[in-house]
Amino acid sequence: QAVMYFIIDPRMTVEMFYLPSLLHGFGYTTLYVVLTLYAIRQIPFKFFLQPVGILGFIRTGVGTAAAAALVTHLMTQLIAQNSMTLGMELDAVNPIAAHMPTGALYGALMQQAMLVSMKQILGWFTIGGIILLLLILTMPYIKTRFRGMPSMKNYRKIVKALYRRRRKE
Repeated sequence: QAVMYFIIDPRMTVEMFYLPSLLHGFGYTTLYVVLTLYAIRQIPFKFFLQPVGILGFIRTGVGTAAAAALVTHLMTQLIAQNSMTLGMELDAVNPIAAHMPTGALYGALMQQAMLVSMKQILGWFTIGGIILLLLILTMPYIKTRFRGMPSMKNYRKIVKALYRRRRKE
């Protein structure tokens, strides 16, 4: 988000988004791996699929939709606010605005309002991310006992016990 904040410009090209997109994908991959490893260490193998399924549902279903809705709402509100703020001086008395066609003037105003709104949202996300990282750094590290996958010998015992139990029923 911090890289995106500094490259938002009317003259930006698609190539400028390569590095932020690469970093974004790397960050998501790292986050998913860390959350999965945390779940593996905290939860026994017998109940492992339930929290992993819940984590996957939240991060790809609910989280994506909620974040998109939040950003869209913020963008709508900020574009309206910034277009009013930037357009206060644009009237027939302003010598620059008096010589421009109305359509070009409105287009330039909306472009600037959109750029300012995008910078505001990215700035808020960057500040929020920095605060979150600082909070994570202040938390004490607690080493957990690794409860990995059972060995094949233990797995066979578990399957046999389940088979015997179902056979009795």
